[in-house]
Amino acid sequence: MSYINSIQPNEQSDYKQIVDWNKYYENFKHNFHSQNPDGDFSQVHLKVEKQIFPDDVYFTGIIECSVQFINCFFQGDVAFYNIEVKESIFFRQCFCDGEFRTTKTCVFDDDFDIADFSVKNEVYIEGGSFQTCKWTFIDNAIVKINAGHFESLNLGYWGGGCLLEELSFHFPQITGFIKVTGNKAIIEKLTLFQFSADLSMAIEDISVNSITIYRFRNEKAFRIFNIKSKLGKKPTEFAIAESYLGKAEFYSIDFTSFQNVYFSDVHLTECSFVNIKWKYDIDSFIGRGIAKSKKEEQLPGKISRMRNELNQGIDEIDALKNDPDVIEFFSKNREVFRQLKYANEKQGDIINGQKFHSKEMLAYNRTLDFEKNLWTKLVIKMSYWFSDFGQSFTRPLLWLFIGHWFLLIILISSGNFKELSINLANPNCAGFKMAFEQYFTLINPLRKPESTFKGYHIIIDLIMRIWSSYMIYNIIRATRRFIK
Repeated sequence: MSYINSIQPNEQSDYKQIVDWNKYYENFKHNFHSQNPDGDFSQVHLKVEKQIFPDDVYFTGIIECSVQFINCFFQGDVAFYNIEVKESIFFRQCFCDGEFRTTKTCVFDDDFDIADFSVKNEVYIEGGSFQTCKWTFIDNAIVKINAGHFESLNLGYWGGGCLLEELSFHFPQITGFIKVTGNKAIIEKLTLFQFSADLSMAIEDISVNSITIYRFRNEKAFRIFNIKSKLGKKPTEFAIAESYLGKAEFYSIDFTSFQNVYFSDVHLTECSFVNIKWKYDIDSFIGRGIAKSKKEEQLPGKISRMRNELNQGIDEIDALKNDPDVIEFFSKNREVFRQLKYANEKQGDIINGQKFHSKEMLAYNRTLDFEKNLWTKLVIKMSYWFSDFGQSFTRPLLWLFIGHWFLLIILISSGNFKELSINLANPNCAGFKMAFEQYFTLINPLRKPESTFKGYHIIIDLIMRIWSSYMIYNIIRATRRFIK
């Protein structure tokens, strides 16, 4: 349905038609020179308001005065090609039933502004030379910027904010400075693809359902500030893949608000992270905004089945553990956590650095073969079970009491203490008190050697000392994990 149908019946008489824009402009210019032979046409302001363009509008040639389109309806395409616009041009609260396009042969010598423009088909910027641009597209428009030099492009500048179904940048032929902003801006799908050596970019204050950064290289400046997730038809997603972010800056981002956070083959160690709320369940998939091979499409299902071991057969789990794609996934995942650990610790964030260290070790464990790396896997698992890699105070304390109790039961059952025995049918307080004293006496790894222990009891005594020492070490390490 055409946007023109939205005109109220009582307002239809206010609208006129312009069939040929170029002829309309030339007549306006001719009339000006007829009435002002010595006048400066570049100082003229052409205001086109409440006009209907029934056919495609092609801006070509030279526009020498500033032009403003207000509340106009374009029933076909709007295209700029082979044109030089010497003064400012402004589209305000206009509607386009077709496509809005600029080509490489466009030159804008002054401001090019677009406010609250509704475009039914795509907005396609395939080139041009631009000065200051302030654009806001609404009504779930699709905006694709594939080329062009922008002295300054601000998408979402006007108060209402952009309302876009898709915003994508294909950077190799884009230069200048670009900002995507607006507290009221809502973008369903934001994609940044490849890189340009002469580009600075900022993404600030917008709400997105998914953001994908793919094969991007930050050569100059890249800033992401206060990005918010927006629920939509698909799960919210923040994905960075095969990218070098250099000294990119991340400010005030709550990654936990995104249902999926994917980092894969990405360089993060030089990035700055300020006031970030991290989601620790980060996967190394490439995200839904990128075309995938058959192997990449199958990978999430494999990882999901592997993590739900209780619902899978032993043979299938063994096959998944040895699957090269699964091992490669966890290898990439480990590298992501390693870089995030390093980046956070470098900035003095000990808490998140330790969290990512824990995730790094667990991912590393998934890449190891049980037969070839038995002891390494055992050390990693023990570090996780007994202390969560030095982060948990309660785990070593609990395991200290449980392990020591188990070893004491062995000593009592083997008759090492003549006055003590296991008798659940006839317990007594004196026996419990004596066992309680022995429990806490033997838990001290620095106590004197026990002359009463003989044979294998000496081995159990040694195991008690080692066990207590190891758990006490983990308890002390956990209490000092915030001390550098």
